[in-house]
Amino acid sequence: MISSAVTFQVWADGNLLFDSGIMTRGSATKNVNLDITGRTELRLQVAGGTDTTSSDYADWANARVTCTTPTQ
Repeated sequence: MISSAVTFQVWADGNLLFDSGIMTRGSATKNVNLDITGRTELRLQVAGGTDTTSSDYADWANARVTCTTPTQ
């Protein structure tokens, strides 16, 4: 059994754009860069991994959305 297991997901307009897979305390951090141009709804979600009973903790750390002006 894996303790403290979670998955990180990014959803936009009802579509799953990113799934981290199961991450535990010992997992390396992951950088996520997604193009969300034209999306109207963004959801960062954390789900229980394989153990869903206790001790799950997740942190999106410095999550941010950056807007840029397209170059022409």
